[in-house]
Amino acid sequence: RGNIVRPMLHIARQETRAYCEELGLWFHDDPANTDPAFTRSRLRMTVIPELKQIQPNLFESVSRLASIAASEDEYLDRVAAAALEQCEARERNALSFLTDTNEIILNVEVLRTYPVPLLRRCIRLATRVVGAELDYSQTHIVEAGIRSSGNSSVTAEGGQVTIDWNQQTAT
Repeated sequence: RGNIVRPMLHIARQETRAYCEELGLWFHDDPANTDPAFTRSRLRMTVIPELKQIQPNLFESVSRLASIAASEDEYLDRVAAAALEQCEARERNALSFLTDTNEIILNVEVLRTYPVPLLRRCIRLATRVVGAELDYSQTHIVEAGIRSSGNSSVTAEGGQVTIDWNQQTAT
C-alpha cells in the first residue's frame, strides 16, 4: 500500500527483520503491535504463544487450513454460479442490457429445491454480483423468505441493493 510493504503472513517477524538488516533495508515496528489495549496485540502476546505450546506447528496448520478453505470456497462459488444459471428467470429482450449488471431475477421454485448451504451461497453470490454484501442474519432472512410462500425484501448494507422475493421470483 503506497510505499509500505507488508510481509507475507507465513514469514515470521524475526525472519523479516533479519532479511531487512542483512540487506540494509529500513523497517518499522508499529508501537500498536505491542500495546495490549488492542485486541490483535493481546492475541499475539498471550493467546498465540499459548496455542503454539499446544500445537508447535500452529502457523503451518493454520496456513494449510486457509489454503484448503480458499480452494474449497472457490469451488463452491463455481457450483453456486452454475446453480444460479439453472434458476435464472429473466426473459431476454432487446433492452436487457440496461439491467444486466444491476438486476438478477431467479425462479424461487428452483431455489427452494437447493440444499440450505447451496441456497445461502447462491444468495450471497447473486448479491455480490450486483455490488453488495449480506451479513449472516440478512442471508438467513432471505433464505427463510425464499423457502416460505410470502413476499418480502431485505436491503443490503449501504442501502444500494434490495433483495425482493415473492412466490415466483427473487430479484
